[in-house]
Amino acid sequence: MGKRLALFLMIGVMILGALAACGGSSAPPAESKAPASSAPASSAPASSAPASSAPAESGSAAPAAGAGGSVASGGTIEIDATEMSFTPNEFTAPANSTFTVKLKNTGSVLHDFTIDKDGSGKKVEIKAEPGAETTAEVKTGAAGSTLEFYCAQPGHKDAGMDGHIKVQ
Repeated sequence: MGKRLALFLMIGVMILGALAACGGSSAPPAESKAPASSAPASSAPASSAPASSAPAESGSAAPAAGAGGSVASGGTIEIDATEMSFTPNEFTAPANSTFTVKLKNTGSVLHDFTIDKDGSGKKVEIKAEPGAETTAEVKTGAAGSTLEFYCAQPGHKDAGMDGHIKVQ
């Protein structure tokens, strides 16, 4: 009977050892998550680089943050579109003026920039495939008004892909 007990104990130890080995296999996925979390951190400066290079364009302004900034009359503002946001998503523009929106799709699906009625009462709509850029002219109205822009692709606006142009 002592040999049977020893045999059961030995089998129990082997089972526990096998279970411990299985538990150890969960460590590599945790390690693989660490580099993945560092990847977005390394891509953050890359996404801010285009925004900082945008002011080099004649008469343009593009803030590095998601909100804020302004565009001059006749100038250009670069707007990055990605899954499910615009950067910047809010900026100011002078009253009764025209400026250019340069939509840059840094996402992996089709995005657009849509204003139902700009200051002249016309609809503005441009689309950009992933990795592409496109431009459109926007006319502002009276000071104190606000133009809403959004991505008209199904579900994108509802997911928060919208913004505002404050006319001053």
